[in-house]
Amino acid sequence: MNLEKITRIRESFLENNEKVGKLEYTSGNYDEEGVLIEKDIPTITTEFCEIGIYSNIIYFTFVINSNSYNEKLIDSLKNFSNFKIYGFKNFLEDYNLKDLENEIKKDKYFQVNFNYSIDEKVEFLLKQYQEIKKNMLKSKIEIINQLEIDLTKE
Repeated sequence: MNLEKITRIRESFLENNEKVGKLEYTSGNYDEEGVLIEKDIPTITTEFCEIGIYSNIIYFTFVINSNSYNEKLIDSLKNFSNFKIYGFKNFLEDYNLKDLENEIKKDKYFQVNFNYSIDEKVEFLLKQYQEIKKNMLKSKIEIINQLEIDLTKE
């Protein structure tokens, strides 16, 4: 089911002429509890985020240049209840909004992660992706294009 769903999401991006990488299996991912996921998981990458599926979760992870952080980003995220912000290298600890600005400055990048149930329809997930992307772009932050920048070398 996971492979079928992420394949359908990828095909939808292609049908809409959006840039998307090939389906890959990635390792070194952690679940929402900070536990290493033992198996490689299916992922795709757009020019804005990585999308992956494991157990009953589908996630969107946006990597953002820390120097571009601004308050508009937080305002844009307030429309969503299912996000977490954490570091790029120190990704096991969620940042709380109170100390966010200080925490973000400790690393070159930070991540914003959105989790959804695997049971959500592909159309809903694509709509959420577009809404998140639109809100983030309005905030004028620099989202790292993971199709062009290899973050494994950072």
